[in-house]
Amino acid sequence: MIDVSSAISTARLYLESVFGPEGYRNIRLEEAVLSDDDRFWQITFGFDRSQLGGTIWKKDYKVVKIDAQTGQARGVQIRELV
Repeated sequence: MIDVSSAISTARLYLESVFGPEGYRNIRLEEAVLSDDDRFWQITFGFDRSQLGGTIWKKDYKVVKIDAQTGQARGVQIRELV
């Protein structure tokens, strides 16, 4: 099983590769949670996202799912705040 530091590093690289550098700034780690069945790390990042050509910035959150055994990224989801 990979540790939380490895999961976070992989998740950040995956997030940056999927969304690229344009339109995003101030990427921050928000949460790192191992699923109850120990199968996946769910890594949440918060960042500022550009809107209207960079004149307005909105806070956004994404959750990257990492396989806890292989360390491979399995996908990214929008994190809605309640």
